Amino acid sequence: LLRAQRFALSGTDRSVEQLAANLLKSPMMPCLAPATYDLLLHLLHENHYSSSAFVSQLRFCLLHHFRSSPLSFVSACDLLALRDAHSSLVHITSNLTDGHLTYLLKLPSVLAYLRGTSEGARATTLRQKLPELLLEQAKARDAASVARHCLLEYLESAYKGANKHHTSARHVYAEALRGKVGCSL
Repeated sequence: LLRAQRFALSGTDRSVEQLAANLLKSPMMPCLAPATYDLLLHLLHENHYSSSAFVSQLRFCLLHHFRSSPLSFVSACDLLALRDAHSSLVHITSNLTDGHLTYLLKLPSVLAYLRGTSEGARATTLRQKLPELLLEQAKARDAASVARHCLLEYLESAYKGANKHHTSARHVYAEALRGKVGCSL
């Protein structure tokens, strides 16, 4: 008679915890759908309990995101690390196609940014103002990253032991995806 029991390696927990902490501290934090992240954690705990499988599944989710959203690469760029970010953004926006601009003009945040602009002039105005808008968003993402880093450091030092599950980086990342900690694109 074969008796199979589940066992857990502490290295898997540490690896996934470190990955979640690195994602939270990154200015380019990928904001997965909360249900997707919950599914990844569920698969980790109930099916495979493998950090390499978790990373592969996370990588697949991110690749799907970047392949399905044609301009998602812009939010993943570390614009503040560039020497001349503004001229780089001007170069990127000058090479956007009409299809890219049409896609951008459908986003609620872009529509709110261009409120008051006539519909015919929106594409031209967007092309002119997009570098400044992207720099503003990069600065906001950087500030949110610093705040999340401080939050993780505080939780780690203040709540050890029994409360660790509720203050772990993977739990904070899940709360950030749900909008309770400040995950905005």
